[in-house]
Amino acid sequence: MGPPTNHTDSRAIFLLKWLMESFNNSNNKKQRISSLGMPPLSSTSQRMEGQSSQNPNINPKKRKRTLASRQYSEIFHPEEISQIMQMERIVKSLEANIGKDFVTMYYWERQYYLFQVENDKLKRKITEYVQLKKEKDELTEVYVEQQRKYEELMNQLGLPTYNYM
Repeated sequence: MGPPTNHTDSRAIFLLKWLMESFNNSNNKKQRISSLGMPPLSSTSQRMEGQSSQNPNINPKKRKRTLASRQYSEIFHPEEISQIMQMERIVKSLEANIGKDFVTMYYWERQYYLFQVENDKLKRKITEYVQLKKEKDELTEVYVEQQRKYEELMNQLGLPTYNYM
């Protein structure tokens, strides 16, 4: 992706880093949940005990594994939701920047097109100027040659010559 190109990109990267650090540095997972402002879930062990009394055929290892899985979900599910919400806000912010950048890009593409048109006009004028200069030089040579012949003829006839150049 490269280095941040503007203030908003660097702010988004800062927010991402801050978010990751704040979740990685906290030692108490339940404290994270309460800091998110979400109500605590009912105790998984209480729910599991109620289920185990209903079904006595559950394997104790499976019961322990299920209990651990539910406790993990209680702790990390709100955290994941919070992270997703934060990431969505950052994505929306970056999408807004893309919209602004698209407008800027369109403006510069239009300027580029206008400069190309102007450049083509100037090239045609230069080409026309070069052709006219060649034609002028050729006509000047013809005139000088005609003037030289006129002077020779006038000299042969002994008449005075007039130089029109």
